Order: sequence, then C-alpha cells, then structure tokens
Amino acid sequence: MEKGIVIVSEWIDKKTMRDIESIVERKVLGFSRIDYVFYTHDKKHSFEDCPQKNIYLTSKDFSLFGKLRNTMLKQILQEKDVNYLIINVEGSGSILKKIIKNSRLISVGINLSDLSFNNLAIAIEAGTTEEFFEKTNNYLHKIKN
Repeated sequence: MEKGIVIVSEWIDKKTMRDIESIVERKVLGFSRIDYVFYTHDKKHSFEDCPQKNIYLTSKDFSLFGKLRNTMLKQILQEKDVNYLIINVEGSGSILKKIIKNSRLISVGINLSDLSFNNLAIAIEAGTTEEFFEKTNNYLHKIKN
C-alpha cells in the first residue's frame, strides 16, 4: 500500500508556507501523497489569495466540542492510504490538539515542552525545520520497512 502524509504547520505568511513546501519536497521522499494543512488562531484571517491545493484552518473550522467541520480535512484524516500526520509546530495549541483528536493517523512532532499528544517526538534544536523533516523522513522509512 502506498503511503501518504499530512504536514500540519501554523500559518505565518506565504513565504514561510513556500519554504516549508520546498523543504518537504527535498527532505521527505518516497511518499505517494503529501497534503498540507496550515492553521491560524486568528478567526478573521482570510486565505482567499493562497494556493487552493492546501487546506487552511481557523478555530471556526471546529465545533464548540472540537469536532472538525472542514469536510476535506476530515476525509483526509480518516483515509486508509494516508498514514502519518507530521506536526511542524514548536509547541501546542488548541487547534493543533483538535486536529490530532480528529485524526486516526500516527502523529509525528517536534520534541519540545509538550509532547504528550504526539505518537513519535523527534528531538531537534528549536527553529531547525530542515533538520526536523530530514530526521522525520529517516524515522518514517525505518517504520515503513
């Protein structure tokens, strides 16, 4: 079975989004499918001028009880051909925890202060996104084989 991954990152700006996509393309290899999810805590933020290939979330995409309203992401998080949820966030937040709660995927994240919600936590220096994806790729290929 081909494996897919979902990359979750907090929205900063378009340049950071493109940088993350570029790093993933170079460092995370051998997966048939890569989906990107960017989220922000700003309820009023508009993603209208962003590429439609990605999924963008705010707290409005969740019910009062944390149920995911975004049907596209809900479907991806439950698919059988997607296996890993890669959390490219240094820390935790309510939206991130809700994404993980609504997912059946194995979550992989940065080992910093709050790693209780990740199935696999990777130790890196803060702010080294490239190293995180490189180590993630190595671990996932060891798990996959």
